[in-house]
Amino acid sequence: MELSDKEFRAMNHPLRRMIQRRYELPIMRKLGLEPAGRDILEIGCGSGYGAQLLAQPAPLSYTGIDLMPEQIALARQRGLVNCTFLQGDVADLSAFPDGSFDLVVDFGILHHVPAWRKTLAECKRVLRQDGLLLVEEPDGAFLSRFDRIFHWGHPEEAAFSESVFEGELVARRFAIEKSRRAFGFFWVSARKDANARA
Repeated sequence: MELSDKEFRAMNHPLRRMIQRRYELPIMRKLGLEPAGRDILEIGCGSGYGAQLLAQPAPLSYTGIDLMPEQIALARQRGLVNCTFLQGDVADLSAFPDGSFDLVVDFGILHHVPAWRKTLAECKRVLRQDGLLLVEEPDGAFLSRFDRIFHWGHPEEAAFSESVFEGELVARRFAIEKSRRAFGFFWVSARKDANARA
């Protein structure tokens, strides 16, 4: 789903960028984020600020995909070297062949995606054997309470708990390596099972 006007403004606010830079990125690093020399896909790349963060140290390549053309236009205006931004649905990554990426990163987009399970399947498909999925998401109960107050309208089918999300990863034969919880959010790093078929 596309962001509401309120959420679009919030996600492009300097405060959101400061939180992503000072808090979320360090957690991702503790969970195994190592961009250098890797082919990276960021699902729900938004305005490209995540790409700017992931470009240090330089990945082999970076690709960002987002449903909203407005976000892709903002991302392209950043002029980042070796970064490609595509408009598209994260539940359909058919633009990418199997095993295209070493790392797939989600800075909190799957709670916008009713077909989040299909998105996980697509993430697994485009990861190389032993590739890493790094996810940051709000817990479903926290998200439901937030929406009752602020009325941002996240899809109910994507208000998953951490345990439901991790269960889906295990069912898809990801090996969960690390996880962390704080302030109603959870972070998970999960590796594509080297012995599992895409």
